Amino acid sequence: MKASKTETVSPPGSAITLILFAVAATWLALQLLALRTLVAGAVKVDPSEVANLILGLSGLVVGIVFAGGVAGMAMRNFGPKALGFLANLPRIVTSVLGGLGVAIVMAVATYFTFAETPGLGMLIGGVAGVSGLLGGCLASIRSIHLATAGLTGTAVLLAVFFLRGYFTPELLAGLGRGISAYRTLAIVGGLVAGLCVGLAAFIYLRRRAPQTGLYGYLGAGAAPGVLWLISEIITQITASQLTGPAGEGQIDLDALSLQISAQSQFNGGLAALFTGATTAVLAFGLLIPSKNKRNKSAEANSKKPKGGPKTDASSTKRATRSGTPGKQASKAGKSSSKAQRAK
Repeated sequence: MKASKTETVSPPGSAITLILFAVAATWLALQLLALRTLVAGAVKVDPSEVANLILGLSGLVVGIVFAGGVAGMAMRNFGPKALGFLANLPRIVTSVLGGLGVAIVMAVATYFTFAETPGLGMLIGGVAGVSGLLGGCLASIRSIHLATAGLTGTAVLLAVFFLRGYFTPELLAGLGRGISAYRTLAIVGGLVAGLCVGLAAFIYLRRRAPQTGLYGYLGAGAAPGVLWLISEIITQITASQLTGPAGEGQIDLDALSLQISAQSQFNGGLAALFTGATTAVLAFGLLIPSKNKRNKSAEANSKKPKGGPKTDASSTKRATRSGTPGKQASKAGKSSSKAQRAK
């Protein structure tokens, strides 16, 4: 799929890269603290809190994939300038190197976060390493602006996750703590997130890569939802390893609650994917003038006189018929010489 046309603007600058790194670091720190508290306390006491555990695992995995993508994008953008030999490597190798750094850091951080249960620490540490490498791979697409637009939308997605988690107790108190409440919360959250990420992707591409085509906006708007769904697959595989009788490195999770949480999260991811793609495409169609309109306006501007004395068409034709001033002078000279000869 051709994502964009020829890029005529400079690569993403250091400002947007630093902002994305700051968002990733802040999010991962908050998720590790919250997840450790949840695993150590609430889930062991109340297995029904498994839904919150799945949300925490999902947020952690999304954040690690996001951080790996940011590192891969930064390595593609600034790596060849700092380390000349990287310019000769394929872009996927350069991106994976950035994701590898995140994978190592997060694998060590998650292991020591859950060091009290070594089995759990090794499991989540391995998942963190795989997620970081996956983020680096996703940042290796041909257009670096499309990768940055997708990462910008993912940063907005994380902000929506934060707001959802902050207001979840109040929302569940109003909706009830039944199965439908979690599903409604996930779907509504996905719709709101999709609307926000679609607008964020559109604004970035409009400002930084105005030559991007329709498919580029479609892909950038859908990228955060795709990342969310991929992270959910990893999360559910990880959570399934934690089910069963509580043992070393395991938590006695309620299988029914695990299934409900998985369905809710997948519904939210699908809602974010389609809403984000639709929002970006609609913004492209409604807010960017079409080529025909631009060509007509350019032709209208070219037909307008640019100043100076206006010339009348009729006077121009009369001047053409009568001839040039030099020819008129030669005719007058000939007539005077004929008159002298007649005398």
